[in-house]
Amino acid sequence: MNSDEISTLLNLQRLAYTFEANLIGFYDIPTLKDTIQSLQSCNETFYGYLRKSELCGAISYTKQADVIDICRLVVHPKNFREGIGRALLEYLLSTECDATRFIVSTGQKNTPAVKLYEQYGFKIKSTTEISHDVFIVHFERKII
Repeated sequence: MNSDEISTLLNLQRLAYTFEANLIGFYDIPTLKDTIQSLQSCNETFYGYLRKSELCGAISYTKQADVIDICRLVVHPKNFREGIGRALLEYLLSTECDATRFIVSTGQKNTPAVKLYEQYGFKIKSTTEISHDVFIVHFERKII
């Protein structure tokens, strides 16, 4: 990605994760602290969702052997409920069809994300309390 694309992604990510921070009541989300440099060096694979040349959403992941770790799934707040998150997740699941396991984490109170992952067969593997009354749920989707 060039610096303009990274800057656009960073702005999108900040909007999306600020919305999540408000949902879950926790503002110390690591991705809110990202910089252009940290995105450039994160070693994640990114896919974007463009509409009329505008970045409306993005998904990123890492792959180790046959395990896909979904690191980010962000949608611009003005594009919520348009199926962009679903389209990005479906694209990743179909693109990485040789994977045997997908993992992802999100805030327990991030109901839209929780529902999305559950609709695609992700099961809660564990829950971690990261601050008083703030929980992260860790999902897994095994492919048999």
